[in-house]
Amino acid sequence: MEEFFEPENSSNVLLVFADMTNDSKNRINMCRCIVTNLRLKRAINKQNADQLLIKHVCFIIRIDTTKEDQSISFGREWRQYTIDLLNGKGNSNITMLDLTTKSI
Repeated sequence: MEEFFEPENSSNVLLVFADMTNDSKNRINMCRCIVTNLRLKRAINKQNADQLLIKHVCFIIRIDTTKEDQSISFGREWRQYTIDLLNGKGNSNITMLDLTTKSI
């Protein structure tokens, strides 16, 4: 993750995949904390804001809603979307079409 935030890195999107059935909530939260710390460090150390590339981090977390304790929240500084892929049913606040056609 540190390489992604280096000024020399021209990538602007980092995708982090996790599965709540295999990865613990602590591991996912640790990754979130690392990203938050790296973003703060980058913001503090930026010398010329006009030349810095905007960086986006997207966590894609598979959650099994039939099991208890499968929810996760990232807090105020993160945009969080829920996508229910089970036959289009459930509680989705964004559609797959929105994800594939809109810009970040």
